[in-house]
Amino acid sequence: MGYYIHRDGQSVGVTVDQLREQARAGQLKREDYVYQDETAQWTSAGTMAELAQDWPGATPPPPPPPPAYQPPPAQPQPPAYQAPPTYAQAPQQAYQQQSSQQRPSTSGGVSVDGIDVIFKRSFDMYLQHWQALLWTAGMVLMPLSLAAAVLTWVAAVAARSLSGGFGVFAAILGILGTALVGLVYAVASPLVMCALTSSVIRMVAGGQSDWRWSWRVVFQRIGPLAITLLLGGLAVTVGAILVCLPGIAAAVLLSFAVPVVFIEGTSGVDGLKRSSQLVLTDWLRVLILFLATMACGALCYIPVALLIWLLGNGFIVTIVRDLLMLVVLPLPTIALVLLYFDIRRKHEGLDEASLARKLV
Repeated sequence: MGYYIHRDGQSVGVTVDQLREQARAGQLKREDYVYQDETAQWTSAGTMAELAQDWPGATPPPPPPPPAYQPPPAQPQPPAYQAPPTYAQAPQQAYQQQSSQQRPSTSGGVSVDGIDVIFKRSFDMYLQHWQALLWTAGMVLMPLSLAAAVLTWVAAVAARSLSGGFGVFAAILGILGTALVGLVYAVASPLVMCALTSSVIRMVAGGQSDWRWSWRVVFQRIGPLAITLLLGGLAVTVGAILVCLPGIAAAVLLSFAVPVVFIEGTSGVDGLKRSSQLVLTDWLRVLILFLATMACGALCYIPVALLIWLLGNGFIVTIVRDLLMLVVLPLPTIALVLLYFDIRRKHEGLDEASLARKLV
């Protein structure tokens, strides 16, 4: 009978003797999950009868009686070689099944994470995959940040040098520099969010990701993503211009637009409608996540405001601001993807194992 345990994002085949050794050494916990071929499901290691005597503090069983004499068996033929199971063949479980938290159940029997569990799992995943996430965001964000900082500094120096006799020209130059920097961030920030989303989706599905894979996926779907982000940004901007609250409501309703494009292949107006539909089925958790993201961003800009007050809005301030954005940005992205999966599992019975085979 075969067994599998989940290690470093992969399902690893083990024998019952290896499981016993890991239990005795403390490497396997009672709350860890083990897949058994006989039952075709993941079960808690603490409930397995095979390991009942191997946990620390367990009373060992009495020694078995000496075996009766058995004549040597006929020489058996060795079994045919079987290659190790691939990702698609081995049983896979999504990241949330590795959480030690016990999910509460809805009346329909589907497990659902509370928003506090979503936040905790997001932080745990961030700590586990922080290098891949920071490389994914930083490979684009930091070069653009450096270019924007240099451009801001050059515009400021030119404006000061021309302010004596060419005040109007200096002002125009400053406005153009600011507009160009804003345009760079308006294009780069959504693309970085898309790349992080693709990384997190693959991690949740049980795969390994790096920045090359994430950005390749973004550029493969750049058309649907650009249309969806452009329409979504237009809706949020119009709502914010008319009255502030409609703009906030539009931003909340369109929270799942990027995961919808990546996972469901739905873009444009249909993608925005699909995001709104998912949000409305569980709007309170989405709103709490949105407000927490805004609060986190506001807290991060406190040191930036202090630097602006001390040094002015210059080269160093731009670099520090974007470093803070680089460190913080993966957290709300992870939480958003985890919440998307949880809502679909709750309301649509999402099978994440089959989804993993398509995404990874």
